[in-house]
Amino acid sequence: MSSETVGWLRRLLHSGRSPLARSWDRWERLLVVCCVVIALAAIPVVAVGSSAEYAERVDRVAEQRQSRVATVAVLQENAPAPGGIRRGPHGLVQLRASWETPAGEIRQGRVPARHGAQKGTEITIWIDSQGKVTYPPLTHTDIVVIAVVSAALRWLGLVVALSVVVCLVRMLLDRARYAAWDREWRGLSGKGL
Repeated sequence: MSSETVGWLRRLLHSGRSPLARSWDRWERLLVVCCVVIALAAIPVVAVGSSAEYAERVDRVAEQRQSRVATVAVLQENAPAPGGIRRGPHGLVQLRASWETPAGEIRQGRVPARHGAQKGTEITIWIDSQGKVTYPPLTHTDIVVIAVVSAALRWLGLVVALSVVVCLVRMLLDRARYAAWDREWRGLSGKGL
């Protein structure tokens, strides 16, 4: 924080005691205090919301773990050598492979594999109840990270919104202050000072 901002906050929080403080200074102080109180009060509210979201995700992960199973797929083609253009997430390429479902059916399709993988290589894939390739179920760490990041983003969004409100009100109050000062100067200049 710059020294100018610190000075503004100090003057703002102590403006009620100054004989030079005007009503809009007190309104600005009240607004900042209210916004700070709202931001602090929102922390437990956001935490409770994230806790509920976490519990919901735990239930979803339990469903995923029941409906998804890891199996071995055998590559039917060679992967391109490393280097060049990378396709897919984390540099993985989609290759033809075959695998067996829990029901004993042999399926074929495309699976993610690393560059340089050779035909006949066995890789572990995750399949759903219909035998289609899917993502692995989320881990407990994944759920915790999602809940914490979600809570932090919600709270930061609220803080940003409150900051915008304070800035807009401050701009309006500054206009009123300048207009009042301008009227006072014109009044003083008319008295021949």
